[in-house]
Amino acid sequence: MAKFFKQLFQGFASYITAGRLIVEHKLYWFFIAPAVIWLGIYFLGNWFDELSAAVKVTGDNMHDIMVSLLRKEFYKGLSYMFTETTKYFVIILLSPLLAILSERVELILVNREYKFNIGYFINDIKRGIRMALWCMFQEYLLFFIYLIFALIFGFPEIMNTIVALGIGFYFYGFGFIDYINERRRLNITQSVEFLRRNAGLAFGIGIIYSLIFSYVPLDLGAIFIPIFAIVAATVLMHETVDLSKNEHSIERQK
Repeated sequence: MAKFFKQLFQGFASYITAGRLIVEHKLYWFFIAPAVIWLGIYFLGNWFDELSAAVKVTGDNMHDIMVSLLRKEFYKGLSYMFTETTKYFVIILLSPLLAILSERVELILVNREYKFNIGYFINDIKRGIRMALWCMFQEYLLFFIYLIFALIFGFPEIMNTIVALGIGFYFYGFGFIDYINERRRLNITQSVEFLRRNAGLAFGIGIIYSLIFSYVPLDLGAIFIPIFAIVAATVLMHETVDLSKNEHSIERQK
């Protein structure tokens, strides 16, 4: 338990270091893509919501009624995807940028880089997307299982909220840290095992990401927190495993 809380507070502190690195090394331009993506998600989500509301479930026969109902639910589903799962959706769309930025931060921290290989780069992106989807699926599956027990044993509503937040915190942090684990050439099973043994790292990154994403006014948190989170995750992993010892990277010659 002591290890968990130590890693948790290291995760919190890594966001402070991330802010300093972003300022010192002028990494501001990385915020452009999240801003554009967030605006796109916002307008698409509202557009699909309006389309769903505009569909009237009417018709002269059962076929017409079913078609209009399916259209309404289809638009509602798209609206939900763009408005309620944005924490993961933003990570998925930003996957190429997050992979590049994490490598850039590692270079700043330890002066080590990776030989560019288009195959590895594409795999980085695919894995980032796959892990974001996996984390989202795991989060909803675990919460669904919990809800079954909550209904059986009558857990209070506040407990449901706490459990939902806790599960989300872990998997959001997991998604960001896995970018670094991939460069350490850990496969997905090994990455899962690493985070099980070091859960405090995932919670430390995930708590700040989730709270700022959700509760900073005017949706500003959704724009800047993914960038802060990947920088913080890279800093945190360096403090934990010493990225200068990664045999898959090479020292940059000055």
